[in-house]
Amino acid sequence: MENDPNKIPENHAQAWLRIILWILPTGFAWMSGVGLSLLAARGGSWGAAPVIFPIWIVLNCAFIVGAGRFHRMLSPQTTNDPEMHLGHVVTFFAVQLLLIPFLSLFVVFVICKANPIRF
Repeated sequence: MENDPNKIPENHAQAWLRIILWILPTGFAWMSGVGLSLLAARGGSWGAAPVIFPIWIVLNCAFIVGAGRFHRMLSPQTTNDPEMHLGHVVTFFAVQLLLIPFLSLFVVFVICKANPIRF
């Protein structure tokens, strides 16, 4: 049974893509936050600053859901059951809400450790 011609060979690149998908929402949160804050700073006279935070939240939630769906497609246990698919995306979303602050603090720590302030 080991040489079954109908079995799809395992692709190790998919595992690395899934790891990148776990880290990617943190980078998107940082870059979209920086980009939208720069837009608010340049367009401050338009009164767009109160609208920036809700737009940032919606963009990040949409990005996390999209990354969760793509992560599910790359999963080796892919089934056509919509409830399993939705459950996987919801789990990915919930874990990302905990992971983004942790990874953000880690990035800030590494940046501060790499460039110590000297008096």
